[in-house]
Amino acid sequence: MSAAHMTIKQLTRLVDVVGGPAAALDLVNHTGTTLPDLLASLPPERFVRIRLGDFETPGDFVAALTSVHIKLDEQTADLIVGGGVQLHPRATETDLVFLYPDELSGSSTSKYPRERIYRHARWMGLRLCPAEAGPQLRLTLRDRTERQSVIVASDPILDKRNCSRLFWIGHDGKDPWLSGLNCSDHDEFYARTHLWAFRLPAA
Repeated sequence: MSAAHMTIKQLTRLVDVVGGPAAALDLVNHTGTTLPDLLASLPPERFVRIRLGDFETPGDFVAALTSVHIKLDEQTADLIVGGGVQLHPRATETDLVFLYPDELSGSSTSKYPRERIYRHARWMGLRLCPAEAGPQLRLTLRDRTERQSVIVASDPILDKRNCSRLFWIGHDGKDPWLSGLNCSDHDEFYARTHLWAFRLPAA
């Protein structure tokens, strides 16, 4: 829907919801496809179902990761056990989709701020992942050897130094890895080649 086809009430509401006229204008000028059409165009490997709530404690989670030779440094382990990752109280499944910023925005630029990536994802009906999805996604895809890394879109997780991070997974050609990507800088821009994991809406 373009701004020309919106009522004053609709425009005012949009400005309030997204946090300002610039963000609202970005959305009403969105030229991307609808979520159903976008999802229908993606190959099967862009979708994955993960389980949440498999572990009773964060320590169990870290032990499971290391037992299957997933590389994670002490900082990333601390991110899991430090209280920023709330574990689901019971086992459940959720579906994720991997998308590039260009696919979300409908336009092509070299770099995107995280705020804009999230805004377009929400506008299309996608949801942010719970923090637990990061390490669980790494476990689920531990046998994939593609070098394409994936940033797990969630609310930022604070580490021990009060630094905001997002989980980031990949493969170095030998071993799968899990890391905590620094996202403390609100003006940080991400390349169009970065793949992001979002949570699909419930059916």
